[in-house]
Amino acid sequence: MGVAGFGAYTAAIISIKYGVSPWVGLLIGGIAGLLVSLPMAVLCLKVKSHYLAIASLAYGQVLMLLIARPLSPITNGPNGLWGIPSLFAVERFPYFYAVLALALGAIYLKYKIINSRYGLYLRAIGQNPEAAQALGLHVNKYRTLILMLSSMLSGIFASYYAYYVLLLAPEFLDVGNTFQILVYTLIGGASTISGPLIGSILMVALSEGLRFLGLLRYLIYGLLVVVIITFWRGGIASIIQRLLKVRL
Repeated sequence: MGVAGFGAYTAAIISIKYGVSPWVGLLIGGIAGLLVSLPMAVLCLKVKSHYLAIASLAYGQVLMLLIARPLSPITNGPNGLWGIPSLFAVERFPYFYAVLALALGAIYLKYKIINSRYGLYLRAIGQNPEAAQALGLHVNKYRTLILMLSSMLSGIFASYYAYYVLLLAPEFLDVGNTFQILVYTLIGGASTISGPLIGSILMVALSEGLRFLGLLRYLIYGLLVVVIITFWRGGIASIIQRLLKVRL
């Protein structure tokens, strides 16, 4: 969430202080997310697998602390950034159609990548990077490119969120939000096209349905993640694929 949050703050600040259109701010937020991910690209060249995941979480926390403290004259620090302009001047309902269009666009992009030769390269790298490199694939190059693309998309979506809620605080970059996104992805199926979307819909519905249980609902989340990882590593999407013989 650190990279996404940095993109959101960038988009919000340029709209507040310089009057940049929120629609242009979405693109600038994506570019900011891409640029701030470059140090992570260096990490891709130095560390592997779970070490990279830990380094990514640490980098996100560094960005949160930068926004909360050293950059507080610009970001308003712990007090939060207020007065962010809205994408739509009158109604809030158009936000649904706008985010639906963005989500479908992201899913289509993921579909095109997965079904291209680059998707084949990425799957090979994910399963066995040493073997992929032995076959002549530039492992670090493809890792870096996909990291930068995902960072740009996360910056765009985080900027959209900022223009929707109209305020930002450093807690938006908190590691808890990162874990929440990872849980949604794991439950839905990280290796499938629609898995993250399925996981998000299911977990949000489950969260609302179990809200009466208070903090106890997090225990149910944890058990669900353990069961999915242990018995169905492909997530719920892979189960649906086997039962209905369709590709998700």
